[in-house]
Amino acid sequence: MKNSDADATLKQEEVAHNVVAMSQTSPTERATKQHEAGVSRELLAKLYQDNDYMMCLERIGNLAVRTNCIVRRNLLFWFYHYCQSHGKLVRDEADAKDYLSNLMRPGSNTRAQFMAYQNKIYAIEWEKKHASGQEK
Repeated sequence: MKNSDADATLKQEEVAHNVVAMSQTSPTERATKQHEAGVSRELLAKLYQDNDYMMCLERIGNLAVRTNCIVRRNLLFWFYHYCQSHGKLVRDEADAKDYLSNLMRPGSNTRAQFMAYQNKIYAIEWEKKHASGQEK
């Protein structure tokens, strides 16, 4: 049982590292990686811009995805990697919305995984901010 907790922690760290790395890659590199993913970059962009859906997701999942663009971005990066790592092919916008809403249901394991991922991202950013503040 402890091995599965350690494996989950390693997986979360790997996803967090991949998101940071992906955000630092060029658009051409991202397009190549996107081709291998289960959800397209264009579809992620549509989800990001759909404020009505984000409002519903905020109500359903009790996540600040409508009001906090950083949480919205992190959720979609997490969703991208989740689909990729689980081999889920998301075909259209309706499929993506339905699937993401189900993943973010309160009490679900996947919602807990996202929250752990989100907290890891915040911790990394906090460490960066404080490390750069100490150098000055």
